[in-house]
Amino acid sequence: MNPEPAFDVLTTNCVELQKLLTAGTITSVGIVEAFLTQIEHHNVNGLKLNAMITTTPKDLLLSIAKQRDWERQQGNIRGPLHGIPITVKDNIMTGPEFGMPTTVGSAALRSAVARKNAPIVDMLTAAGAIVIGKANLSEMAGWKDAGLTTGWSAVGGQTQSPYIVGGVKPDERPLGHTTPGGSSSGSAHGVAAGFAPLALATESDGSIVQPANRAALYGLKATVGLIPTEGTSPWSSFTDSIGGMARTPADIAILMSILTKVDFSSSLTESWEGQRVGFVDPQFWNFAYFNCEPEPILIHQQIRALEDARDAIHFNGGVVKQPVPLPTMYELIERLNTTLDQLWSEFVPQL
Repeated sequence: MNPEPAFDVLTTNCVELQKLLTAGTITSVGIVEAFLTQIEHHNVNGLKLNAMITTTPKDLLLSIAKQRDWERQQGNIRGPLHGIPITVKDNIMTGPEFGMPTTVGSAALRSAVARKNAPIVDMLTAAGAIVIGKANLSEMAGWKDAGLTTGWSAVGGQTQSPYIVGGVKPDERPLGHTTPGGSSSGSAHGVAAGFAPLALATESDGSIVQPANRAALYGLKATVGLIPTEGTSPWSSFTDSIGGMARTPADIAILMSILTKVDFSSSLTESWEGQRVGFVDPQFWNFAYFNCEPEPILIHQQIRALEDARDAIHFNGGVVKQPVPLPTMYELIERLNTTLDQLWSEFVPQL
């Protein structure tokens, strides 16, 4: 039986873990063992969250963790994620050295092992992060079928939220209140369930920000084109992007600093001076009824939270514009066929 870890897997963030490592309170081996234990208890057992499709073989993980601990003892700290686990969405390629396939959730790719890592995976390992496993997702990153419940894949099953008692309702709408959101479902809810403190994911259309919201996490999608998407399941250069999910903005900033090679730490202040922020009209922009049943109490809470955020930004020196003039849904629908033609023209050849 494993001893109790010196930290709480449900609440401890990357910055806190790095401080504990620096102080010698814990080791990377201990961190990996604690998160692996949580995965073993609640992925296919316990709460049956199905947030992970596979984990890096345990012997390999512990070997990598021991190497990170040895490097630390030698004074070689690669960066703020040195010796800290991260999950990788299973549409991001990991090479043979990780001992895991890249399935995109599809039964057809259950045993498919990429020839090499995606560049973003190499960036993270070079920075000292430890890839603990591949996270479940909406199959084919959400592009298998528009009517599928988010978070379901043939390989990983239905991702469940640790916050929803009883899991996804059998008759739930694709983005209904009991669903995990997607397509980066396992990435978000794995962090929420204490499977890792940080997740690397992709987004083409809400795939990071939506499940991060459902999992009570901070999520950030980088500007399209800012981070290389090579080695991820392609949809279109028009929409594809990289990002992550974590419990704190500081952890997100660390991840983005590694992936963009830009230091964002100086931006983590309480001041919004010089920042311009646009807000949409929350009464107008909401989930379509066929995706998510309207819930008046929840909508009221969302509007109140948005207004509080707007007021706080303004109070701290930010410039707020509301509402931001965006095309209406009807205008978007008129443009949809043209947009889909562009997306499909890029997607099909890449298959």
